[in-house]
Order: sequence, then C-alpha cells, then structure tokens
Amino acid sequence: DEADMLLISNNKPFDPEAKAAIFSKVDQGMPMLIYHPSTWYNWKDWPEYNKQLVAGGSESHEKLQEFEVIVKKPNHPIMKGVPRKFRITDELYRWKHDPSGPKIDVLAIGRGIESGEEFPVVYTVGHAKTKIVGNTLGHDARAHDLPAYQKILENSLNWIKKSD
Repeated sequence: DEADMLLISNNKPFDPEAKAAIFSKVDQGMPMLIYHPSTWYNWKDWPEYNKQLVAGGSESHEKLQEFEVIVKKPNHPIMKGVPRKFRITDELYRWKHDPSGPKIDVLAIGRGIESGEEFPVVYTVGHAKTKIVGNTLGHDARAHDLPAYQKILENSLNWIKKSD
C-alpha cells in the first residue's frame, strides 16, 4: 500500500490476489517497470498481463552472447546520456508487440551480431492511466555492470516518477 511504483522482474507465478492488486494499482495510476523475464509470455493463465501491460512478449531468445543495442529515440528522457549504439552481453529476446494491445514507443532495439535480427529491447507502453516501461535486457551480470544499462534503469525510474 505504501509503494509508489511497481517493478516486475520475475517469471514465477503470481497468486490471484497479487494479479488483482497489480491491475488495481496500475488502474489507479501507479507507474510500472517491466523487466527482463517479466516481458516473456510466462503466464498462460494471465493473458491480460501480456496484452494490457507488456503489450506483447517473448517466447524465445538468441543464445547468451554479445549483441548491439541501437537507440532509436535519443531525445526521449529514458535514453538521455545513453550511447547511441553499444554492445551488451545478454539474451536478445525475440520480443514482439501484440497489435491488439496498447501502442508502444520503441526507444531502443537489439540487433543480433550473428543473426542480424532486430527486436525492441526498451519501449514504453501507451497505457491510458499510467506510465509503463518495458525492458528486455538484464539477464547477465555483464549487462547489469554495463554503464549504459545502468543509465537506462536510472532514467526509466526517473521518467516514471515524473508526472506529465
């Protein structure tokens, strides 16, 4: 009850009360960060989570390896101070937008060095009542130790705390 934001970064099941509380808080305007494993299609019994909050999801990823992150919206506050292009060792999630869900604004993409495939890695969700940031990065400690990743996390937190 005293939280001022939600951060979901797990792939373990939620009980029905927690699911209801998450949607209640978001509908009351509580901002949300949805990180790495929580951008996956984890919960087949909770499709509204992926559709309404994540605005899509991942069902697979490339192997743990280095790939490029390319900032698409350098003027967005979440990308302020983040290099326009950097390499990260992580899992490149094959995240896809659900067109029946809310619109998204892709701030950065990941491009596989070996595959050449590109997928959104940092995005905002056009939720009617609050700010939501999706970030598929963050599996590996080498990602967590990367200053660019840390800057995205810091900026995301600052962005959701500010009112429009």
